[in-house]
Amino acid sequence: MLTKIFSNPASVIIGFGFSSDIEQFARKLPNLKFIKYVKNFIDAQTYYGKVYLVEQQTGLAKVALKVFNKAICKVE
Repeated sequence: MLTKIFSNPASVIIGFGFSSDIEQFARKLPNLKFIKYVKNFIDAQTYYGKVYLVEQQTGLAKVALKVFNKAICKVE
């Protein structure tokens, strides 16, 4: 299922600091070779930095709190 989603040219993948996630996929799931070929990818962390004029990277939990005024739990 992941192969179909990530390699489909009609899919737009939105992530947050996703490059580290891709590294984790590559290391722990080496058979998922399609990860190297994701075409339509948006890294929301980059856009957050441009919109809120922050230079250093900010974690997803802090961004959710600032943007949505809601705490999130990333445990799952």
